[in-house]
Amino acid sequence: MALETQLIAVARPLWAGRTKAYFAALSEALGQTVTREERPIGRRDIAFHEGRDALAAQGRSADGRVRVRVRGMRDWDVRLQPGTLRTLTEPECADRVREPAHDLIQDQFRKLSRLRQEVYGPSYRI
Repeated sequence: MALETQLIAVARPLWAGRTKAYFAALSEALGQTVTREERPIGRRDIAFHEGRDALAAQGRSADGRVRVRVRGMRDWDVRLQPGTLRTLTEPECADRVREPAHDLIQDQFRKLSRLRQEVYGPSYRI
């Protein structure tokens, strides 16, 4: 479906913008320019980076009409239940897209937290 493809095309630059904003905030907090992550050092860092790159997250709208999935925050998939565009107004459709996007980010954070605990141990703190 064309809208699904368009939503995927929007997700990629939104995530890139979020990453750019993250590094800008980190640069400000540290008082030095940070434009990318440091290279992983040691087996645990490598394991974390590999796990994060393979991490799959997903979200759904409350009514189940819209589903968003991503792997490694690179490979996006958006699915709309057939008939969604015919039965919802534009604002309702926008709400249905926001719901799974929020749910996906929460799922990603939960899974990243678990991955950190698995790789670095239960006492690891960000």
